[in-house]
Amino acid sequence: MTSRAPGAHHVSHSTEQTTEPNTGRRPRRRRRGLMVVVGVLLLALIAAGAVVAVYVGGIAKTVDDVKKFEGSVFPEESLRPQFGGGAGQGRGDGAEDGSGGGTSEGSGGAEAGGNNGSVVMPEATGPGDVQGPEASSSDEEIDGKAVNFLLLGADSGDLTDGEDTDIARITGIGRSDTMMWVHVPGDRENIQVMSIMRDTWLPIRGHGDRKLNAAYQLGGVPLAVSTIENMFQARVDHVVAVDMVGFRDLVNALGGVDLYNPRAFTSGRHSFAEGNIHLSGEEAIVYARERYAFGDGDYSRVENQQRLVKAIITKAMSRTTLTDPNSVRNSVNALAPYLTFDESLDSGRLFDLAWSMRNVRSDDINVSTVPTLGAGWAGDQAVVWPDWASIRRIGEGIRTGTLDEVLDQ
Repeated sequence: MTSRAPGAHHVSHSTEQTTEPNTGRRPRRRRRGLMVVVGVLLLALIAAGAVVAVYVGGIAKTVDDVKKFEGSVFPEESLRPQFGGGAGQGRGDGAEDGSGGGTSEGSGGAEAGGNNGSVVMPEATGPGDVQGPEASSSDEEIDGKAVNFLLLGADSGDLTDGEDTDIARITGIGRSDTMMWVHVPGDRENIQVMSIMRDTWLPIRGHGDRKLNAAYQLGGVPLAVSTIENMFQARVDHVVAVDMVGFRDLVNALGGVDLYNPRAFTSGRHSFAEGNIHLSGEEAIVYARERYAFGDGDYSRVENQQRLVKAIITKAMSRTTLTDPNSVRNSVNALAPYLTFDESLDSGRLFDLAWSMRNVRSDDINVSTVPTLGAGWAGDQAVVWPDWASIRRIGEGIRTGTLDEVLDQ
């Protein structure tokens, strides 16, 4: 699995990294969500272990028992991205009717030029020559077999009972601290996981320019989906939410994880030495949460989270794990109580997708961060400026199934 440094302009080759403006203001200390792709680990376990999973009784029932969001998680059809090419964006998981998940039948097959009225542009001008998202062009060849997940994460703090950690319930308490876009292209040759900085300053429909994580608080999951879809001008097919507590239990079920920590630091009563370290579930949460030990805002934290993602996926997809039915069952059972799925996501759909991804291995899962132009101030708020030029190319890569090529440029 490859990991690209957060904050870098992966598409435009720039490696500049800007820290949060130093004006003497100390940010209000809150619990921060874990920006790791916990939700995709369930998918990765099933995908790589599809054959093993057939022999592991109870996994399908465990997946089907995962909580579902109440009501639709998707915005109104007229507010969603339209595609200019002749081929519509299908669900991507093998359905022929184009229904289910994040796409309605025939919704992708807009006439040439599309319905670009759904694009919401920034109200104010930030740094960079390019501002705002760009709709699909009329000559794009849409990858109708791709599948796109939006992963949402929140931290329920001291809650430990899975029944009390429904992300939809947490919405009423605070903002979503984690948003990740997971792209599975139609050729099923790789998985692209992109972290989106929660302080990214961008337009939120009906609310003007705000930080990304405000969308979840202002309009729940549908507005979060709408905001991210508008950013990339691409559609989300499925939404998965995860609570931090489940992450702890998953790491423990795997017997802990090993990683290389390039920078020693202390967080509360936990100290993390430089070099190779082994983390338990509780230690992994602390490792990934810490941001105040560093002087660069969220950038070092995201780097640590991506190292942790690599360690977890490597362990979860190792031969030792996948050839042990009890290990697979325990890992799925540990995470499932802390997940919430959209209504259309069930074991049948996941296993169909898993079978199509049976050749994907840990080295084929690439983790990156959506490019930014560094940190700054929007009025009295410390924000992260989006790199709209790169985001436009990423959006095109998502729509056309060429995201891996875009990110490798």
